[in-house]
Amino acid sequence: MTKLKTLSAENIKALKSLSIDFTQHGNLVIFGGKNGAGKSSSLDTIIYLFGGKGAIPEDVLRHGADHGTIDGTLDDGTHVRRTFTKMGVHLVVENEKGMRFTSPQAVLDKLIQAANGGKSSLLFDPLAFSNMAPKEQIETLKNVLGIDTTTLDEAYKLAYEERRNNGRDLKQLEARLIAAKTYDDIPEEPISIGALMTELQEREEENREHERARVQVEALRKEVREKKRMMVLTQDAIKGVEKEVTELKKRLVSEAKALDKLVEKGKAAAKKAAGLTDVETAPIHEAIERASEVNDHIRANQAAREIEEEIAGYTNRIKENQDAMSAADAERIALIENAQFTIPGLAFTEDGVSVDGVRWENLASGDQTKISVAMALAMNPELKVLLIHGGSLLDTDHLKWIKDAAVKSDTVILMEVVGGGPEVDILLDKGHVIEKEAVDEDPE
Repeated sequence: MTKLKTLSAENIKALKSLSIDFTQHGNLVIFGGKNGAGKSSSLDTIIYLFGGKGAIPEDVLRHGADHGTIDGTLDDGTHVRRTFTKMGVHLVVENEKGMRFTSPQAVLDKLIQAANGGKSSLLFDPLAFSNMAPKEQIETLKNVLGIDTTTLDEAYKLAYEERRNNGRDLKQLEARLIAAKTYDDIPEEPISIGALMTELQEREEENREHERARVQVEALRKEVREKKRMMVLTQDAIKGVEKEVTELKKRLVSEAKALDKLVEKGKAAAKKAAGLTDVETAPIHEAIERASEVNDHIRANQAAREIEEEIAGYTNRIKENQDAMSAADAERIALIENAQFTIPGLAFTEDGVSVDGVRWENLASGDQTKISVAMALAMNPELKVLLIHGGSLLDTDHLKWIKDAAVKSDTVILMEVVGGGPEVDILLDKGHVIEKEAVDEDPE
């Protein structure tokens, strides 16, 4: 691990000049002074010195200055110098033998990168993290943990939207099922009206055959009557015309034979007709009339079953959506647990950060501070430096805990507070380091 040994700066933000030998201080170095004295600028010089383009704002130079520098040396002899002019920024990094690195920013990036592969540890301010909105805390955690949950977030969002849509459709289907009319004691399959019509036609045709048989019998009877009438006329003719008796007798014999045949045929037809019984057509007519109603009931039952099947399908899909959301949450938690950022119980979802199941905003402020500092220390970059702005909000117990944590982790923590109390190590006024007795401690 590497530590910052010395730091100097000129004309950077609110600073006119700054020169610090960190070997003369402990692990916790507190900068104090009035508002605007240069405390925040002192901490920011660390970010500007080691951070890349994304960490350096455009207005780094002190107002009215056209040239500024930040110099730093590390305990391994590495020297870093960043020069600021209105034309741009120039960086030089040399090793302990004065040899310049050809890719200086890459050397610095390696020093300040969180051990878990996340972004620069210098950009994580514990107190600022405690006061962030849940969404900001989540994004910050992702950065410092080196975790890209974009795919998981998209999968969770897609599953959430599908679950919402499926839930809406499920409610509509359930309402439709409640409103659907169903019937008991109804067959499963629709009745074939076509088949009934065919059966009706067959029965009606059979009855027409029966009627034709009856008509035939009546025709034969009529013919018999006519033959009998002709016989009477013939007998009368025999009486009236003696000379035609022989011929008429012959005709009579012939007619008698024909009569016998007709009688026999008529008897056979009558016997057959007498044995015929008409089939009932009324039940078929009634069945046809009822079939339409029954089929309507069958279709209503089938529609209700289809709604039930759809409800089952949507219920399964909603469960699948919930499982997908749970899987995304579980994988996200696993990413946190497997990252080299060991904070027991730390977790986050799309809603916010929690520790041991307690949401961040429900934690005591002291616990928030300790956990945030522990998170920062757990990043464990090569360059063991941590920056804390807004330290005036911390009480004596918090300061002691942070100092102990700095010693235990062998990290240099730079903190700014308003005022010049006994806890202050470096006092600033109007951009310069001064003796503590030379400034009024009242921040106002």
